[in-house]
Amino acid sequence: MNRLTESWEQRFSRFLRRAAGQQDGSALVGIYGAAFPPGYRELTPPTLAGRDVLRLRQVAESGEDAFELWKAEYRHRLRLYSLRGRFLDELMPLLANLGLRVADHVQFALDLADKRLLVTSFSVQAAQPEA
Repeated sequence: MNRLTESWEQRFSRFLRRAAGQQDGSALVGIYGAAFPPGYRELTPPTLAGRDVLRLRQVAESGEDAFELWKAEYRHRLRLYSLRGRFLDELMPLLANLGLRVADHVQFALDLADKRLLVTSFSVQAAQPEA
């Protein structure tokens, strides 16, 4: 099949099998593949979803939150992976202390057989210094 005609699920599966190995990647697709809500799939490219799965697996195993930050076209993307939901006002002081300003955010819950995992994605930019 041509990569341009692959579905979201096929590209997601291909990414995880390359990133985690054939056997482990297939297992991750089985565990996480159907857990993503439709809104998540609409907003998240399959390769980013695969990266999210690798972080979520760490969170599920360790019980500790994980973060990932990378530069996007105009702003930076900050993703928080967690076992519990957090309100934005709980995170704002931390982000402000890091010199970041939140432009938007969205949170998605993934319900697995034995636990709920959350992905919170922020669009952030450096706060302007006060004059």
